[in-house]
Amino acid sequence: HPEKIIKICDTILSFDSVDQDAIKLKVLTLYNQGKINIAKNVFNLFVAEYKRIYDEPFPLTFKDLTSS
Repeated sequence: HPEKIIKICDTILSFDSVDQDAIKLKVLTLYNQGKINIAKNVFNLFVAEYKRIYDEPFPLTFKDLTSS
């Protein structure tokens, strides 16, 4: 159930905004639903938050994430 997966990921991300497992699962779920633009937007917001917190770039690209 993709909607449940996304809700679970959102809950995790509300407590830990840079949880890599949650963002990977959320982006992949959206991508596999055909919501590619939404998946890219979610990923880009995550990357910006990751950079803000850690002051370094996220090690994966959107393409890396969706091709795994």
